[in-house]
Amino acid sequence: MEELEFLEQAEVKQEKLLNGFMLNMKKVARAFLDAMIDLMDDLEMSRDSKMNDWKTVTRYRLYLRSYLATAGYDAAVNELLTGMKDVIISIESYYEPYGVSKYSTFFQQAGQEALDRVKIQLIDVIPETAFIEPVSQALENAVMRGQSLADLRKQVREVVHTSELPANYVFHQAKQSLWMFHRNYSTSIGTTLDLAHYYYDGVAVAHSRNWCIKKKGKAFTKQEIESWADEEWQGKIPGTTKESIFWLCGGYNCIDVLRPITKELYNRLNQNN
Repeated sequence: MEELEFLEQAEVKQEKLLNGFMLNMKKVARAFLDAMIDLMDDLEMSRDSKMNDWKTVTRYRLYLRSYLATAGYDAAVNELLTGMKDVIISIESYYEPYGVSKYSTFFQQAGQEALDRVKIQLIDVIPETAFIEPVSQALENAVMRGQSLADLRKQVREVVHTSELPANYVFHQAKQSLWMFHRNYSTSIGTTLDLAHYYYDGVAVAHSRNWCIKKKGKAFTKQEIESWADEEWQGKIPGTTKESIFWLCGGYNCIDVLRPITKELYNRLNQNN
């Protein structure tokens, strides 16, 4: 329906941002790998050099995060989150006829604070798990096992780039965080505007759960949605409550959104269905 176009635009914009972020993460992994290959020139990887090599790879950990930033990691995160401001505009545009402008300053501040928390997670926490620890472990294990420099470079290439594990990990963490933000932001606006009806929005993808598929494109009352917390389905996040169901939706890796709507639109959607 025409009323939902702004919300659909927000969804499309966010997925486009995330797809671009994934491409950037692959470029980051490539650049980071190149830096690691150059860095490993300091290693001899011989029986006589084991102690010195151990000291060297231990010292490397201090530099890896700065090399990752130089490879473009921080810039990619900032580009992603800057683009989310346009997503926020689309969300607010839908609610403009219902008086959201009265609260625009509050929501802009709250939205920025939420994105800042996502930024802290992506910049201060995720890199350690995705890139720094795997590379550090590969370097330290190679020295302890007496591997050749050629074998070490091959292993680091697999860890950082060939497997695509670091890039995929960062992407999925970003995707989950931003869809959580998207749902929270929409729900907060709906609560403030006292909207008690919701549209279950989302595109069916290969991994969509049957639980979600049955609800996509349909409208529900707040009470109906709260009752879902008592149901059981594959992928449900343990501890889901009648409050958290609104931003957890289908559970792990869910990219669907419960969008607050007016009672009038709720009635029309149900008539069409």
